Amino acid sequence: GPISLRIAVRTEPNNEWQTHWAKDWMTKNPNVDLKIEQVAYADMAQKQLAQLATGTMQDVFYSGIKWFPYSAAKGVMMPLDDLVKGKDPGMTDFFDAAIAGCKLSGKLYGLPSELQTGNHTHIVYNQDMVSAKGLTSPTDDWSTDDFLKFVIALNDKTKKVYGTDYIPDTYYDFAALARTWGGDVLSSDGKKFTLATDPLAVQSAQWAYDLRAKYQLTPTQAEASTVGAMFPAGQVAASTVGIYAFISLVKTVADKFKWGGVLFPKGPTGKRGYEGFVVIWSIFSGSKQPDTAFDLVALETSKDVGVWSVINDGYQPSARKSVWADPTVTAVSPIFKRTLDWMSNGTDQGPFPMPDNLRFSELEDKYANLSYPMWYGVTAFQDGLNQTQAAC
Repeated sequence: GPISLRIAVRTEPNNEWQTHWAKDWMTKNPNVDLKIEQVAYADMAQKQLAQLATGTMQDVFYSGIKWFPYSAAKGVMMPLDDLVKGKDPGMTDFFDAAIAGCKLSGKLYGLPSELQTGNHTHIVYNQDMVSAKGLTSPTDDWSTDDFLKFVIALNDKTKKVYGTDYIPDTYYDFAALARTWGGDVLSSDGKKFTLATDPLAVQSAQWAYDLRAKYQLTPTQAEASTVGAMFPAGQVAASTVGIYAFISLVKTVADKFKWGGVLFPKGPTGKRGYEGFVVIWSIFSGSKQPDTAFDLVALETSKDVGVWSVINDGYQPSARKSVWADPTVTAVSPIFKRTLDWMSNGTDQGPFPMPDNLRFSELEDKYANLSYPMWYGVTAFQDGLNQTQAAC
């Protein structure tokens, strides 16, 4: 007989691919009465727990890595290990860091549709400014020392141009920086916060602090709300961005100036860290149609859908290596293939730094509230480091 199924999809404009492919799947499965329900990303974490309590959770739904482990621990998701064994959706094609983000206590609770390296793991630079200063454009092989020299040379107070805008404004983006030095923000078991206790993390923090407090290369705290628009406006020479920004910058910069992009510089020992931010598709633990729901999960995380989302929605490449390497995707920007090579090198692995007690939101808030004055030079470095460490 007919099967009733519900799916929750995102509402953001560049996420329309989720609805598009759910409708396509529905036309190919006429025996399924599929209801597509739009839920904003910012609301999904709370909705999952509320719907679990009332038994009204959709059969198929998405999660962000930030709240996924907590929802899984509360019993929202169904383990997919047996379903994956019965019908392999191409597990070897997914990045290891992406699959790691879909697990809790060794069990698989979802499949990933997105893996990104973080919000500050790539550098875009104003090529016109670089040429005007007589500088050489950076390559993916540059170091953090090279970066510092580069942005010092580009910093131009007379023209009100900042050299860069880098700031580790979340603890997980700081993790990417600490890993570039060979350290981390959490212990390997996720039970200890190590901002001020890991010597390598401290070294990376000092480097980030000096950009503002010592060299004055970055926007001030008063300008924080406008930082995102400063690179397209020609007010920042070398901006730190996530991989997702490379498609949108084509529109926001347009023909104002020539620009280029490279990977974030390597640290003192040649490492280049990242934090594996994952978007995950799961099946409700109370679903009465897990096999049919799994087909829909497999579709939303498939290669075909991943490639289509890049080309048609301007979405970043998915959690599948084959999407990042697809010729139609690499034609959009060569940075995608270079990022693929980096994430696949077996050295710079980047699982998301989730605390063992899953109290992510509290940790995120404490870090933001106490580290900002330090990064902006309002609080002395050691004082800010100790205060943030103690609270986190």
